[in-house]
Amino acid sequence: MVRTWRGSAIASLVVLIPVALVGAAGWYYESFALWPGQTLPSHLRWCGRDFAKDPDPPVPLAKARPTIPRPRANEPVLEPWHQVGTLDFVLFGSPPVFATPWSTETQRKFDLRACTTELYVKTRPDSFVGYGLEGSA
Repeated sequence: MVRTWRGSAIASLVVLIPVALVGAAGWYYESFALWPGQTLPSHLRWCGRDFAKDPDPPVPLAKARPTIPRPRANEPVLEPWHQVGTLDFVLFGSPPVFATPWSTETQRKFDLRACTTELYVKTRPDSFVGYGLEGSA
């Protein structure tokens, strides 16, 4: 059987196009922590409370991560900024969620109903989408 250049070109395209699409999807996921077509939810539920997505654009780490002052006597104590969970999508991928929550001891001592007032979802290495606490305690 004699192969023509057209047959070879078509066979190459049949292989290269899916490989390119998978590569592009992988790049997109690595860049944005979401798969193409996937979006972040408008609301999150964490620690028994609801958080709404901020309308503002994503912020860099320096703006998302708060500077925690040294607590004085009888003041609430915040834990350091850390990952508190992930967004679990039905398909692949779980962007991490960060916060600076109140310590468990502080929640008990001051009868705080919320663990934190802000959550941040990491979408890129230096890009975080904010979510603010809804309503009041």
